[in-house]
Amino acid sequence: MNRQQCIKLCDKIDNSNNIGDCIIAIQSLLKSSSCKGYFRHYAKKFIKGLISNKPFFAIISKNGNSKLPFYAFSSLPIYSCPGMGICETWCYSLKSWRYPAAFFRQVQNFILMRFDKESIIKSFNAIKNNASFRLYVDGDFSSQSDCIFWFNLLKTRQDISTYGYSKSWDVIYDCKEYYPSNYHLNLSSGGSIQSTSKETMLTLSITRGEFIAVQIPKLSRDKQKIRFSLPEYHNSVRQAGKELTGKNGFSCPGKCGECASGSHACGNDKFNGIPIYIGVH
Repeated sequence: MNRQQCIKLCDKIDNSNNIGDCIIAIQSLLKSSSCKGYFRHYAKKFIKGLISNKPFFAIISKNGNSKLPFYAFSSLPIYSCPGMGICETWCYSLKSWRYPAAFFRQVQNFILMRFDKESIIKSFNAIKNNASFRLYVDGDFSSQSDCIFWFNLLKTRQDISTYGYSKSWDVIYDCKEYYPSNYHLNLSSGGSIQSTSKETMLTLSITRGEFIAVQIPKLSRDKQKIRFSLPEYHNSVRQAGKELTGKNGFSCPGKCGECASGSHACGNDKFNGIPIYIGVH
């Protein structure tokens, strides 16, 4: 399946009124000649989980990938991103769609957020004590009700340190009476113009600061693969960030858990107010 075929399926899921409609959409996909190989394999596992009410993919993953050593939750990018702007053109989450397991995990969680939040609550409560949790590696707070759901859920586990990135500024601002003390918000760049300004968002009790993707001189293919280990890359990122904001900032090392003494700067109070920059990739 190519990206356009994935989008066609996501459109059907997005227009579904219940899990039954989602099952029909997946069944239709399985009848298509475009769904073959690993995509077909995982589509069949996915639909079996929907039918049996036993999600096949881990809803909240632990050590989900090489860059993230923490618990994490993802949903569908684009479809759950009301603050989406130019970021749509370079969204890294869409690159993961080449991997069928990653794609169907996002679709699964998007469906659960709409029709089966109890499964999400159960998965969240299984997180070990005093863990770090990244909320929305892919996707974002899609609505006020989803935002309230997560904020109330986080309050039930004050031992869990949670951080995330968001462009859903209007949604988050309208939920200010629900803010949990254990959530650190990073204002993500590339979003659309919204009613709530960046200046207002920066004053919120949950906001750590900005996480900004910056354009830097293009690296060779070989250097691009190892960019996070190159001093020249980080120098370029910091310089581009300062030119953009006028502020000295921190260059993201690429892997969560490799900064701030094994923690993560994006969820660390010591980095409050400090811009964190990363090169567009």
